[in-house]
Amino acid sequence: MIGHSSPIIFGIRHRGACAMENDKGKLRRDDFKTGILLILLSLGVLWEASTYPMTDSYGGVQNVWYVSPALFPLIIGLLLFILALVLVGNALVFHGWSAVWRDKNVIQTRQGRGDLRFIGVVVFFSAFVYAYIPNVDFFIASVLFLFTFISGYYLERKDVLIINIIFYTLIAGALLLITKITGEPTNHWLTDGLTTFGLFSLFLISQNARNEDETYVKKLRVALLVSILVPAILCPIFKFGLLVPLPSEGIYIELMEQIKYLFRTHS
Repeated sequence: MIGHSSPIIFGIRHRGACAMENDKGKLRRDDFKTGILLILLSLGVLWEASTYPMTDSYGGVQNVWYVSPALFPLIIGLLLFILALVLVGNALVFHGWSAVWRDKNVIQTRQGRGDLRFIGVVVFFSAFVYAYIPNVDFFIASVLFLFTFISGYYLERKDVLIINIIFYTLIAGALLLITKITGEPTNHWLTDGLTTFGLFSLFLISQNARNEDETYVKKLRVALLVSILVPAILCPIFKFGLLVPLPSEGIYIELMEQIKYLFRTHS
């Protein structure tokens, strides 16, 4: 009995292993495509940051390079570039260089969910770099970026990703319009307020999209919590610990400064 059932069990396990291998291969091909895109975006960030002055003189005082506003985007761009290289490297190790480029899924545009995920990466990073960072307080800009990105992919729901892409694009367009109308310097009460309103509106819309699913709502709240905690930890470290000016400082960074002075006064 055991002898007759062993080939069946072996066949089931073999098919399961093949399916897992195919899924892993598909993920690695997606990693290659996404990695190439992220490399291009990181190079764009590095090029944009290189236009900022590394040293300058204010009132006869020469500022050193480590307080330059270019330092933070340079660090972000470099980290993004390294992580993108890791994605591409993993894909090449798994498939090999020639196999990756021969695969039509990599060199041709695919329809369906894969294309949507690819479009999401393009929209989120492009809008963040060119619309949000120059015009919105870096803290709330990072929170909205992380929330749309994490919830769009972590929840693994096509409708949520579509909503996030549309919402993020509309807010980016409104920010550029506000900047063009009001001119420079950026009116942070408008841009930061709009971004904050957009963040919590998107959270409520996404939560009501499937309110009966407790697991979905829990994941959504985790995404929001992580999106808030990461900038809340990193922004003070760079701003007050490393003395690195953030790309755009508005009402939230000013609030952090007020809290810092409040604690310093009482201490």
